[in-house]
Amino acid sequence: LINKGWTINQNGTPSMSDLEYTISNSGTSFTLRSTGTVNYTVDWGDGSSLETSTSNTLAHTYSSSGTYVVKINSNSGTYRPFFNNSTDEDQIISVAIGIESSSNSTGFGNNIERAFRHAQNMTKYNQVGAATSAVTKFERTWLDCSGLTSFPLIDTSSGTNFLSAWGSCSGLTEFPLIDTSSGTNFSSAWAGCSGITTFPLIDTSSATNFINTWQNCSGITTFPLINTSSVTTFGGAWSGCSGLTTFPLIDTSNGTSFNNSWRNCTGLTTFPVLDTSSATSFLNTWNNCSGLTSFPLIDVSSATDIRFAWQDCTGLTT
Repeated sequence: LINKGWTINQNGTPSMSDLEYTISNSGTSFTLRSTGTVNYTVDWGDGSSLETSTSNTLAHTYSSSGTYVVKINSNSGTYRPFFNNSTDEDQIISVAIGIESSSNSTGFGNNIERAFRHAQNMTKYNQVGAATSAVTKFERTWLDCSGLTSFPLIDTSSGTNFLSAWGSCSGLTEFPLIDTSSGTNFSSAWAGCSGITTFPLIDTSSATNFINTWQNCSGITTFPLINTSSVTTFGGAWSGCSGLTTFPLIDTSNGTSFNNSWRNCTGLTTFPVLDTSSATSFLNTWNNCSGLTSFPLIDVSSATDIRFAWQDCTGLTT
């Protein structure tokens, strides 16, 4: 049953809607944006009648400015957010998701890419953890959500693609220990998260792609010994992490590309003896690591490009 945007459980008690947006509206329109086949009912939060729709772009105009809670319940289909930098997401100040399953019939299914992309004014995001349990693709889901200061421990156990998932979430100061054991692509996943000071020991045992993963995470001062044994591409992974003073002895034995990997890591004073025996490219790898005072003897015998690898490492004397 649906009653004013609230579902009624089998025991007769009300529970939260499948999804709720709190928006700040200036007396203009707000468009709900979704993707795929959808069927949902909306309570717009202004006393108007409930509206049922199968549209991916459902607009509503508010008669006056104010803060409204937009409550959405899925019907026979699903409702999968897809704001994707449309400008409507600028009105969203918080999101709460009460879906208790991510099955294709009742929840998000396996894909919530670009769902809340560029919701820069969103300061709170909460969800029932299981809402994302079947999701494999988190590509750009929270990209540019710079207003978030914290993030909940959600179920990401099925996630394989985390490309730019939290990119430019510069307001985050910490990040939870999510399950990333199935993740293969972490390209730019936390790039630009400059407010994070420590990073958890996530499971990256399946990872192959670390292109720009922590690029410009300048607030991180130490980095955990993550499993990088399957990673082949480290291009720009820690570029601009100027707060790092040390770096762990990670497994880079399968790494082929290290272009820009530690470029502008100006706080590093020492560097470990990494296994670079498979590496073919070191373009700009340690460029402007001006704090380094010594450098270990690494294997560059397979490299075809070492241009500018140690350029502007002004602290090195040998």
